Amino acid sequence: MDDDLQRALVFTEMGSILPVERLITRSESIVIALPLIRVYRFACLLQVEVVVNHNAMPDERWDALRSSLFHAPAVPEGSTDGILRFTVNYADGVEISTGQEFEDGEPGLSLAPSGASGTTAATLVQMNLWLQPLPPAKEFALMTEWSASGIRPATIELDGAAIAKAAARSHRY
Repeated sequence: MDDDLQRALVFTEMGSILPVERLITRSESIVIALPLIRVYRFACLLQVEVVVNHNAMPDERWDALRSSLFHAPAVPEGSTDGILRFTVNYADGVEISTGQEFEDGEPGLSLAPSGASGTTAATLVQMNLWLQPLPPAKEFALMTEWSASGIRPATIELDGAAIAKAAARSHRY
């Protein structure tokens, strides 16, 4: 089944919720967490939260981070320098990263902001990390880094078997 058809089918099903409730990494002023994964029959959406305490930094730094977080034009097209990046590593050696081009039928990982809210002190940004196809039913690694913010590479293990079970629970609207 080609990727366009798979994406279209996703909109015909509710997906199931897999609570993850994991902190991926934190710094003095930033937290990156993975509260849940919405799992479909063919792919999954890792719903990442980035919380930035901008009171803990100068306004210019927050402006630059916000720009890199939302992939603003200040980041050269095709460049991954300084932007928030995620990489999935499977036990068989397959590695998939955000920012990589992928063709129909190939594994892919894409990242897009889905919403933001905040106060004068802090901002919560929800990010959708789309992973296709579903990962193998084994443990795999999710790595994140955001050099512009000072976030060094950090890795958590995720349970591919739990994702496979959640995919079996996904049902049509």
